[in-house]
Amino acid sequence: MLGSIISTGPRAVALEGAACIGQTELMFSEGAADVAAAVGICATCTARAACLERAVANGEIYGVWSGVLFKRGTASRVKRERLAS
Repeated sequence: MLGSIISTGPRAVALEGAACIGQTELMFSEGAADVAAAVGICATCTARAACLERAVANGEIYGVWSGVLFKRGTASRVKRERLAS
């Protein structure tokens, strides 16, 4: 069971207790800084496994789900930028 899903429109966007609740726009932004922030939010989330399972099962095509960026239905890990030495 994936748990309760919070719906804010025609599509459900977060699992109950997910760290991203209330930050829908950030999770679906295309800006590099926003995507990095979304991935950071996912890193602290206790619903990560269920989130990724649900995103794959639902065929999500866009957004950051469980720290994974989905673009055109393809999932890819977001690489963090290295700090300059």
